[in-house]
Amino acid sequence: MSSPPASVPSHRSLRALLAIAVGALFALTAVPASAADGKSGHQTTWTVFQGDRKVGKETLRVVNKSGRIFASGTRKITRGSARGHRTTHVQRSGGKLAKYIRKEKVRLGTGVKAFEKGGMLRVVGINQSQEAREHSDVLNRRVWDPTVLHWLALWTGQLSGNESTIGYFDISSQTTGSATFKRRGTTKVADKDGKPVEVVRWSV
Repeated sequence: MSSPPASVPSHRSLRALLAIAVGALFALTAVPASAADGKSGHQTTWTVFQGDRKVGKETLRVVNKSGRIFASGTRKITRGSARGHRTTHVQRSGGKLAKYIRKEKVRLGTGVKAFEKGGMLRVVGINQSQEAREHSDVLNRRVWDPTVLHWLALWTGQLSGNESTIGYFDISSQTTGSATFKRRGTTKVADKDGKPVEVVRWSV
């Protein structure tokens, strides 16, 4: 297995995240979008901790339409030194990556955009000087973005049995690798109403 880049969360934090991504995360469960908000799909909200301190939240809304997946996420940190508001968008079609966008939610916010072009993945900068690069043989891989965590929830559908290996493309370093996940049993967490929810734990 290729080790994830040094800038990604520790194995311990990844275990906690993946354990709860299957059903709930940081004591909040995934719930269908209500008709009142006028949006489709399912949205999950996570509380972000720095140690024992709540510093913000991440969200991910996923819509699945006829084999195409559209996922929009946010990471908003309101306390501590890492304050900021970041958005992401993922689009996959037929199991392949079609588009990925990550951007700081401020005026002229910087970011990165990756999109399919001629059977390759082209990566360009948003509001920043970044040389455009194209990559072959990465469209079937999952996106690894070390600046946010909610995208890991999109990986849970690939996990089965006692062990699964997933190939990824790191959008920041523009390199490829693979991560092996091992099933570590189940555990229970409380949902937003305080009710127990059983989830599967995975280590990576």
